Amino acid sequence: MSEIQAAQRIQAYLTRELGYPAEFIQREYQTSHSARLDLVVVLDGQVKVVCEAKRLDKLPSDVKLLPFDALIRQVQFAALEVGARYFLISDGNQMLWFETDGSGRPVPLATPKAFHDLANGRAESQSLSGRVEGVRRTLRNILERSRQQRWSPEALALVIYAHLQRQRGREVFCDLLVGGSVSQAALATLQSKRPEELNTGFVETLAFVARQDLTAPHAYAEALDLLDASALDKLEPADVLSLLDEVLGRYPTTSGATRIPRWTSDLLVHLAGIERGDRVLDLHCGLGNISAAVRLAGITPPSHMALFARHATDAMWACVQQLVFGAELPSVEIGDPLESLRLSHQQEDLADRILVAAPFGLTVRHARFAERRGSAISSEEAYVELALEHLSPRGRMVALLPNGSLGKPDRLQLRELLLRNGLQAVLDIGAFQPGSGVAASIVVLDKSMPARDTLLFAKALNRQPQDTFDCTSLPGLPHVLQRFGFWMQGHESGSDELGLTATSAPVQGVLSVGPYLALQAQTQLSLASFEHQPLGSLALVTKGGAIRRSKATGDVVFIGPGAVRPLEIQLDLLDRADDSEVQRFPQAIASEGDIVLNGLSTYVGAAAFIESGRFPINRHIFRIRVHNVNVLPEYLAIAINSRHVHEPLVASAGGSVMPMLRVDTLRKVLIPVPPRDVQAEIVRRVAVAKAERDKVGRLLQEKEQALSAMVRNLDFGDLA
Repeated sequence: MSEIQAAQRIQAYLTRELGYPAEFIQREYQTSHSARLDLVVVLDGQVKVVCEAKRLDKLPSDVKLLPFDALIRQVQFAALEVGARYFLISDGNQMLWFETDGSGRPVPLATPKAFHDLANGRAESQSLSGRVEGVRRTLRNILERSRQQRWSPEALALVIYAHLQRQRGREVFCDLLVGGSVSQAALATLQSKRPEELNTGFVETLAFVARQDLTAPHAYAEALDLLDASALDKLEPADVLSLLDEVLGRYPTTSGATRIPRWTSDLLVHLAGIERGDRVLDLHCGLGNISAAVRLAGITPPSHMALFARHATDAMWACVQQLVFGAELPSVEIGDPLESLRLSHQQEDLADRILVAAPFGLTVRHARFAERRGSAISSEEAYVELALEHLSPRGRMVALLPNGSLGKPDRLQLRELLLRNGLQAVLDIGAFQPGSGVAASIVVLDKSMPARDTLLFAKALNRQPQDTFDCTSLPGLPHVLQRFGFWMQGHESGSDELGLTATSAPVQGVLSVGPYLALQAQTQLSLASFEHQPLGSLALVTKGGAIRRSKATGDVVFIGPGAVRPLEIQLDLLDRADDSEVQRFPQAIASEGDIVLNGLSTYVGAAAFIESGRFPINRHIFRIRVHNVNVLPEYLAIAINSRHVHEPLVASAGGSVMPMLRVDTLRKVLIPVPPRDVQAEIVRRVAVAKAERDKVGRLLQEKEQALSAMVRNLDFGDLA
C-alpha cells in the first residue's frame, strides 16, 4: 500500500470511526520548518493531532520498546514542533496512537482519541480559561488602582501575600496590612506564636512601603476584597504564576532582581536531577521563579528547601510564588548570602542540589577572598565558590553564568574553579532574557561523578516568543536533555545527527559552547574528507591601523568595519580619511590578490577577495595574504565564508556585547584544503553564479526604471 493510499485510509478512519468532522482535517500540512505532515487535526486554530502514514513492518513487537524506536520519535518531534498533544502513525491497516510527551518518550495509548474526547477537553479548557480571565481582570483592576493611588510597587507583593495567607487560614497579615488599632496586637501575636512567619520579609517590606507612600489602609482593604471575590486561590499553580508574571511585567519591583524566564527555570531544575529526599538550596532566588519550578516538578517539599534573597521584597515575591502551592513555606534567609551563609561541617547542613543564578558582571569584595587579588573577584566566581562550600560530597550544582565569563581570557580563575570541582556539562541558552543581548550558559557540576577528560557541550536556545513552564516543549530541548541524561549516566553520547551537542576535552580552559559545536559540524560537512589546516599555516594574517574618519570629506577611501560582506566589498561613503591620517599606518594596506576579513559588526567573519586596486584598511579589518602555493586566494575567500569555516570563526569571537575577532583566533581556524583542481572548479562555479546574479540584477534594475518612467510620464502608448 502506498503512502497516499494509507493517508486516505487514515482520513476515512478519523471521520467514519472516530467522528472527526472532515473540515477539521488538513492534508499536506506544512510546519514552520518547511516539513510536511500527511494529516493534522486542527481545532480552535491549534493542531491537536498529527497523523503520519508510515511503514510499520520494522517496528518492535514489544509495545514497551515503541517509545525508543527512531520512527516513533521522529513523528514525536514533529508533533512537538506544532504543539500537538496526540499523534497517530499508521500503514493504513494498523493504527498506533501516542500521547506527545515532552521528555522525548511518547506514551502509547490503549484506546484511540475520538473527536468527543477532544471536544470535552475543549469545554473544560474554555471553563478554565474563563476563570483565568476573571482573575486577570481583577489583577489589572488592582494594578490600575495602584497607579492612580500611587502605591509603592512593593505594596502589590504585600496585598497578594496577605490574600493568599488569608486563604490558608491566617488572617493576621491582612490585619497588619490594613492597620488600625489591632495592628500592633496582631504583630505581637505573630511574634509570640509563629516567629518563623516573620522571616518571609513581610514586616520589613511593610515598613519600607509605609515610608514610601501615603496610601490609605482602606485602599488595601478594597484590593483584598477584590481578590477574595476572585478565583485566584482556586486556579492551578501554573496559571497563577503566569498571572503573577503579567503583574511583575507591568509593575516591576524596585529591588532590581532579575526574573528568570519560566522555561529557563524549568531547564535548571531538569538539569539538577532532583530526587526525593534531596535538600535543595536556591542561593540567589531573585523573585522566586527557580524555586517555583522546583515545586512544579512535584518532588521536593518546602521542608527540604532553603532560599536566599538579597532583599525583603524579593523574599516576599518568592514566598507569594510558594504560597500558590500551599500553606507551608520553605526556609527563607534575607540578606547577602556571602555574609549570612556560614560554612558548616555538619553533613545534614549541606545541600544535595544547589541552583545558582548569580548577579552578572559585579565585583565582589569580601574578607573570605582576601588571599586573592586584594579580596576582589567577580560575582559569578564568588557565588560558585560559596555554592561549592555548601554542596554535599555527592551533590550537584547547576549555575547560570554569562558566556563572557566562560570564554574571556581574563576569567581563567572561574573556569579553573569549575574544572577542578566536577564540571560535567555546559549548555548555551543564548540571550535568555527578553529584550537583552546578554547571552548565558548553564554549567552542571556533580561531585558524585568520576573525573572525565571530556565535557558535554550543548546548544539549548528558546526560539519561541512566549515563555513556557515546560522547557521540553521547546524545539530541540528534549533531544538535548536526553543526551544529557545519557552523559550523566556515564555513557558516551556518540555523534549527534542534529548538531546540538558535542563532547570534547576543553581546549585551553575555554568553556563557551560555540567553538566545540562548530568544530564537530566541520567533520560532518561535504569537505570533511579533505585535509584541514590552520589559516596561519596558509597565509600571513595581519590587522589594519587605527585609521579615523575625516571630519570633513577626506581624500582617501579606506575599508572600515561593515564594508566587507561575503565575497563583496561595499565601501561606505563615510569611510574617508585625510592622506596624513593614512600615512601614519603604511603597513595597513590591502592590495590585489589579498583577502580582507571583517572583524567586527553585523558581518563579522565575512571575507572578500580584492581583484584589483590598493586600499588602506581600518583596525577592525584583517588582511590575509596567501603564501602557500597549494591554496588559491580566490578559493580561500570562498572557504572562509562557508559553513566549514565561518561558523567556527564566529563561535570563537569574544566580546560581551558585540562579537569581535582576534588575530590569534583567526590564525587557528581550520580551513579545508582540497586539491588545486577542486579549488579551481569551486572558484569557477562561484564566478558563474555571481555573473548570473549580476545579469539578473541588471535586468531587474532596467525593468524597475522602465516601470518608474511609465508611471511618471503616463507613457502607455495608444490606448484607443
